[in-house]
Amino acid sequence: MITGIICAMISELKGLTDQQKIIKEEVIAGRTFYHLEINETQVVCVVSGIGKVNATITATILIERYAPERIISIGVAGGTEKTKKGDLVIGIRLCYHDFDLRHFNHTFGSVPGRTLYFESDESMIVQARNAAKKMKINFLEGLITSGDAFINSYEQIKLARENFEPIFAVEMESTAIAQACIDYQIPFLALRFVSDIIEEANQEKNYSDFEKKCNVIIKNLLWQMI
Repeated sequence: MITGIICAMISELKGLTDQQKIIKEEVIAGRTFYHLEINETQVVCVVSGIGKVNATITATILIERYAPERIISIGVAGGTEKTKKGDLVIGIRLCYHDFDLRHFNHTFGSVPGRTLYFESDESMIVQARNAAKKMKINFLEGLITSGDAFINSYEQIKLARENFEPIFAVEMESTAIAQACIDYQIPFLALRFVSDIIEEANQEKNYSDFEKKCNVIIKNLLWQMI
């Protein structure tokens, strides 16, 4: 089995690329794809860059070039009042908070021809849940929503909060990756560690501090899952 791992930033991936033997590196479209072996499983991991377009391009290359049997999107995210800093959010489902075609009678957040929510793979959810329990990580399961903005005010996601089920985490990539995976029929899971809470004091500083040390937590969780 080949497992694909996508992170938005190099800081999120360093725990794997710095501490595991890299079998091979390939650069495609400016992205470095690292080939590793973890627990006798082949892993291809890559930094996508920030945002939905970067995430979609990267997921498409990963699928087309390496044919992974599953893909994990992992990294940090902003949390809502339902979370606290350091929590793991297992994305049961995902959607966009900045997609709006209500003018043409589409549901807010939904892409035409799609359901509102993109669902994660059930077996991968169970794996993540078991790994988090084993590591004694506090985790929550629910909706992760994506859009091309750093969210530091609930006003920015007001419509999403009014129209969606309760939101646990907000970030910029996972829904785009999920959409690509669903089109290619690749099992998918989004995992996000809460680096900061929307509208909390010192939100930007808390995000920066957590981002610098998140790679070890990410590596340890993936080690348990793979």
